[in-house]
Amino acid sequence: MNILNKIIAFIKNIFNKKDNVKMLETPIEPIHNETKKEFANSLKVSLPKKTKPKVETLTCFGDGLGIQNKIEA
Repeated sequence: MNILNKIIAFIKNIFNKKDNVKMLETPIEPIHNETKKEFANSLKVSLPKKTKPKVETLTCFGDGLGIQNKIEA
């Protein structure tokens, strides 16, 4: 049944042609290079630059144990 419906739809598509594709009209005003450049510049988006935050770490000089001077057990 499904095959018959596909065959009938195919035959209908052959005989029932739709309208041809309509062409767009050409613009009346000539396009200048300046307007093209203005249009291209209007499309550009400027994003603010991201700045990386400064990270400071504490450094310990000496034996590398931080505040402690000696290890006590």
